[in-house]
Amino acid sequence: MWKSGDRGLTSAPFSRPGKGTGFSASPGPQSVSTANATPVVLTPRMTFARPTPVYRYAFGSTNPGLMQPAVDAQGQLWVGEMSANRLARLNRATGQVRTWEPPEGKSGLMTTTIDKAGHVWFVEQNANYLGRFDPATQRFQTFPLGSLHQRPMGPQSVRFDARGQLWFTASSGGALGQLDPLTGRIRTWPVPTPISGAPPIPFSLTVTLAGQVWFGYLTGGTVGQLDPASGHVTLFHLGDPQATIFSMTTDRSGRIWFTELLPGRLGMIDPATNRVTLFSVPSIQNAPPALYGVAAAPDGTIWFADRTASALVRYRPDQAAYTFFALPRASAPYGLTVDAAGHVWFTSSGSAGELRFP
Repeated sequence: MWKSGDRGLTSAPFSRPGKGTGFSASPGPQSVSTANATPVVLTPRMTFARPTPVYRYAFGSTNPGLMQPAVDAQGQLWVGEMSANRLARLNRATGQVRTWEPPEGKSGLMTTTIDKAGHVWFVEQNANYLGRFDPATQRFQTFPLGSLHQRPMGPQSVRFDARGQLWFTASSGGALGQLDPLTGRIRTWPVPTPISGAPPIPFSLTVTLAGQVWFGYLTGGTVGQLDPASGHVTLFHLGDPQATIFSMTTDRSGRIWFTELLPGRLGMIDPATNRVTLFSVPSIQNAPPALYGVAAAPDGTIWFADRTASALVRYRPDQAAYTFFALPRASAPYGLTVDAAGHVWFTSSGSAGELRFP
């Protein structure tokens, strides 16, 4: 079942970068260690789901390039239109899409997240800032990030911790960053080279309820954990230096889950034991799986997007089983999120979709 949303364009006022925004570069990691954990590779069983209604919402005739979405408390989907250089909101009840142009945007809206007050936060990778949008006033505020090692930080992923601090990966700057939304202060922690010869490109990010900061490298087949108090970084090597970590999330038990774009495995790290488990994902189209967005649902299941298979995949840890939910071949799922009601949302280049269960 497909449903198209109407698109309305608006232009919102914005505020210039806020005065009083502070920036401080923290010392580099005081120490680096490698976890003594040999990855265990498992092959779960696989099933295919019965046809499940998929509602699709079009975002206009152009190719907006929808990225990683977030859902607010009202059930509205927020997402960056990277190619169209806009921040977009989808009203699930009406199907209407409304957009705003970010200040001095350079087509780099990559990831969005929502704070407890309902403000929408995003990264503008190419313009090198963190942005906040207030839906009530329709105003933007930007937090410039500056440079590290003579390179712009180039933010990619953002996550709030339990104290309301906003963490981000500075992919171009080879660092992790933290923004205090109340003061505007920005701190950074450079991350080490994952393996010899691979540049440090922290890409994905998640923060546990206990305050552990985990990140995945785009190079070197490595996951890292940062202790912000000491600057200590622990590295978890995945056994394949070509592995590319694309997305990360934390489940209700505090376990870390991640997807590999290459070679296409689902991964899990248990912080209580430092055990690393990698799950082989079946090849559906006689081509290696390419895993993108991942999210943990309230019921404890893990969802991820397999772009090669053009499917959303549910993994049940208690049953060690995948269930594939096939999408039309043109869907090419990319970003993924599960809202508080358990609805599974995904984005593709030109539309967003919602998987609904009876």
